[in-house]
Amino acid sequence: MPDIVGLQALITEAQTLYADTTQGAAIFLAAITEAQSFLTSESSADVTKAKTTLSQAITAFKLLNASSSQPVDLTARLNNPGFDDNNATGWSGAGTVGYHSVEFYQKTFNMYQTLAGLPAGKYRLQVRGFERPKNNDGGAAYRAGTETIYATFYAKASSFPERNTAFPSLYKHRFTGNGQLNNYVNTMAGAEIMFNNPDSAYYVTTLTDIYLTDGATLTVGAKSDFQQGGYWALFDDFKLYYEGQDYSGAATMVLALVNQAKVLAASHIQTSAFTTLSNAIATGEQAAGADSLILKDLAIASQALTAAIETGKTSEAAYTALQSALTAAQAALGEGIGADSLQAAISRGQATYNNLEADLNSLATAATDLSKAVLAYRLANATGTAPTVTTTSKYARGSSVAFLRGSFTGTGITERGICWSTHPEPTVLDGRSTTRFGSSGYLFKVDGLQPSTVY
Repeated sequence: MPDIVGLQALITEAQTLYADTTQGAAIFLAAITEAQSFLTSESSADVTKAKTTLSQAITAFKLLNASSSQPVDLTARLNNPGFDDNNATGWSGAGTVGYHSVEFYQKTFNMYQTLAGLPAGKYRLQVRGFERPKNNDGGAAYRAGTETIYATFYAKASSFPERNTAFPSLYKHRFTGNGQLNNYVNTMAGAEIMFNNPDSAYYVTTLTDIYLTDGATLTVGAKSDFQQGGYWALFDDFKLYYEGQDYSGAATMVLALVNQAKVLAASHIQTSAFTTLSNAIATGEQAAGADSLILKDLAIASQALTAAIETGKTSEAAYTALQSALTAAQAALGEGIGADSLQAAISRGQATYNNLEADLNSLATAATDLSKAVLAYRLANATGTAPTVTTTSKYARGSSVAFLRGSFTGTGITERGICWSTHPEPTVLDGRSTTRFGSSGYLFKVDGLQPSTVY
């Protein structure tokens, strides 16, 4: 027997949605009319096909008219969003599943899944979850404003930078039922009660302004790189909503990147980095300032700006490091032995700093040379009794790393370490390491050694 009742229910739903002023109204009305023609059909196959066709038309109509105020619930596109069967199917890096949620206890984590085939446009994500950074303290740190939350809810579209936000603290909401400690949730069973309260939005976290271009993927997850005794994070009830094709938020994000790029472009950076930033800025301003925003253009601009900003930051950091070395060298310079050599090193370093065509290796080398020149100057003008260093014959080594021990005598010692070279009698002007391991004696790590080389 054909499912006429089911077909009528779909027709009623479609008629409720229909408005002649909405996008795609004519096509949608035609789909409704076509479905109505099967209400008297005696063919189960025809009615089933009519239901499928109208259901698809309803989904297409909803997507076409979606907005932030009228989103389309696409949670069904997520794999196992609510852990309803108490397993982690569909998720990578999941923790312990129980009570229809997933928890991580005293460990770092990155739990995620990647979706493909979603319609292009704007999305919103939602989840319930919380973090307790350490053993239950009754919310003392939370109320004092000294608590740090490390777990983040994130969404990474392949076409735009990651969106993320911190989860709420466990202590945001009190709980007095079974599974509580100090009037706060302390078990997965207690968390399930809080999460399933139909009259509340306990521990709901939302991510907005997520944008996907045609063919883009979306990675959804939760992560934390922190752990300590009593650390606890728990999540449940992931939801995904489609909010249409309003791209003003994407334009705002691009303009924020433009402003960041402009600040870098005005700093002391390489000419090549400046050119890369300038081109990306122009691309971003054009995409974000268009009369009709095109998401693909905004994505291209976002990617170009993000890459240019990283290039600019690297360049700026290299010049900043050299400037710091110059400042230290100028402060150390006096009239002592080797002053001329130090001044010459300063002049070379300044020339490199002033050269906006210098490559990153030249900038790093100039900073290193200045540091060595300062050390040589200070050694040449040192006063007092020199300390002694005695290395031991016992050592551990690999192909490029060695661990060496030594003992020291002297007073007023400000730094201890090991120096080495490929020639006899190394000095601190050769290779040196002050990286100490352990608290008993002096054990130093030497890395960056070349295999099959005698030191």
